[in-house]
Amino acid sequence: KRHQKILTEMLSLPTAPFSEDHVRRYVFDFCQRHEVHVREDKVGNILVHYTHPSSKVKRPLCLCAHMDHPGFRAVRMIDAQTLKAQWHGGVLPDPLAPLGLIDQLLFQLDYVGDRFPATPEQLAEYDPRRGTDHLCNSRGLSDLGFFLIEELMKRRMMIETDHISRKAAEQILELTGRRGYPVINSHGAWGGTEALRDRVASQGGVAASFGSVRGAWVDELTRDGQRPRDEALKVGPFGGAGFASDVNGIAQLASNPGTEDQHDDLYPFQSVDGRVRFDVQRTGDHEFSLYEGRGVAHYGLYADQIADMIANSDRPREQIEDAVNQLFTSAEAYLRMWERLEQAPR
Repeated sequence: KRHQKILTEMLSLPTAPFSEDHVRRYVFDFCQRHEVHVREDKVGNILVHYTHPSSKVKRPLCLCAHMDHPGFRAVRMIDAQTLKAQWHGGVLPDPLAPLGLIDQLLFQLDYVGDRFPATPEQLAEYDPRRGTDHLCNSRGLSDLGFFLIEELMKRRMMIETDHISRKAAEQILELTGRRGYPVINSHGAWGGTEALRDRVASQGGVAASFGSVRGAWVDELTRDGQRPRDEALKVGPFGGAGFASDVNGIAQLASNPGTEDQHDDLYPFQSVDGRVRFDVQRTGDHEFSLYEGRGVAHYGLYADQIADMIANSDRPREQIEDAVNQLFTSAEAYLRMWERLEQAPR
């Protein structure tokens, strides 16, 4: 009876070629409800992968089915009693009228043509591998990769989109976006194009850039903080934008173009809220000045770097203030992102 109920529900859904959304949605909802791995490939096929926990079968069984059947697709009402419809499917309305087949083929060509780029250059814009020839992974997620993302979401773990190909980042955003599950792009453009990083923000995630200096840092903070996102995803009027270091033996902490003769212009300085006074940091007999040639020699000098940015950026004062506000709301934005992750539907 359980199997009969599932088949009855699915087979009762309206569907026809190019109008398979109801069946598609049913399959995704069913698989997600029962925690079965499901994904959609680039041409629209739905792939469901299930392994019973106690199964010892080594050779998988593959089942294939259509999501459509011949039918009519409503176009418009001509009058109160007349509906104009288009015939869809591989069965001719009249086997003696071969023009029915030609009409169907022409319709399919029109359908594809409306969605196909007009020039090779436009087609190249859609290629998620564009600009990734120098990377190890230009093919995107494997089946195991899709399975991993599903498992990470089940366990409410943070998913980082850095250090993967653009195609893989796009696939992760597609998969997580359907669940309202935010992801993070924590340290720069390693995770794809600016359009992909905009999608991270619009899904409720946080995108951050490498900590830079002066005008460049102001530009990065305002760009990341002002990425398109719903008002409900903001901290007050700010999206929040952190800075990244990725100091792991390969990357380096931020440099600074200042010179030693600027030392007295910076030190001492007040914190952004005016409650803390900073002087040049001393360890033993060495003073770690921002301007001694190494820039941010250790994490403690980021406070100096922020003060230098505020004092020496050539950007308009309003933009500098926005950058500082984006920076100092980034911690709260991160915590709220984590809360949304915990509350995402299973």
